[in-house]
Amino acid sequence: CFTSVAGTLLLVQAMNVGIGLLTANLVTIVFVLTLSHVVFLTANWRRRSGELVGHDSAAEGRIAALSAAVRDTWEGSFWSMTTTMLGFASLLVATARPLRELGIAGSVGAATALAVSYAVFPAFLARWARPAAGHAFSAQHADMNFAMLRQKNEDDDRAQIAHLKTMAADLGRNSQCWIHVYVVCRDTEAEARDYLNHYVVEKGDDAAVANMLDMFGVQSETLTPDVLEDFKFHFKAGHGGYPLVGTPEQIVDGIERLSRLGVDGMLMSWVDYLGECRQWIDDILPLMEQAGQRQPFMGHPFKR
Repeated sequence: CFTSVAGTLLLVQAMNVGIGLLTANLVTIVFVLTLSHVVFLTANWRRRSGELVGHDSAAEGRIAALSAAVRDTWEGSFWSMTTTMLGFASLLVATARPLRELGIAGSVGAATALAVSYAVFPAFLARWARPAAGHAFSAQHADMNFAMLRQKNEDDDRAQIAHLKTMAADLGRNSQCWIHVYVVCRDTEAEARDYLNHYVVEKGDDAAVANMLDMFGVQSETLTPDVLEDFKFHFKAGHGGYPLVGTPEQIVDGIERLSRLGVDGMLMSWVDYLGECRQWIDDILPLMEQAGQRQPFMGHPFKR
């Protein structure tokens, strides 16, 4: 913003436009015009960075997020500044000299604000800003990283996990990726889906989930608008976890898919913790052993 203001003042002085009664507000005008671009560009950059598209390095991911943010913001910025400049340009035909000077200075300021916002500010974002401090910290220090999959499609989930692991690999480290899953297992898929609908749609606390999502989005900025409704469902179903819903065989197939995505482990939750945990032990663990997903439990090594 200060760069835009300074550039505008130099340009209007070079054009022999003095600071008068109306142009005295030029500093504030240019500051606000520049800030409008910067705010939306930063918001789109942080959103794009949060999507964590997979790249060969974290640096490439930052550059890709910045390029996407510029594309997202540019059209709105361009037309906003175009209409602003036309408004100032309309003052050029005014009979009063202060109005004409404001038209000249305002047009120069609007153009300068747009130029600085897209020529200078993106360089700052690319060089010094870091959108995901938590991810960077975990890549540097943690051996296990809990992730919340966005569940758009398997390719996006795989890219999200790969990006987290790549951030650690860029630092010469290995980091596992674990996720939270909620489990609804019944004898048939229809029974499992019916019970899921019962406690999520029929009995779910929409107000509480909306409040939680609002707070969560402000704190981590992980959620994007296009997946917000799905996450409301998943938050009611199991605090935003990944769904494992169906028969025991379908649950095991789902675990296999997660393993292929790069997931190293799961934190599980149920509605009826004691009863469904026992069901997991009796019905699902043997199938996991048959599928080679875990070794058979041979008893406690110190138990006699």
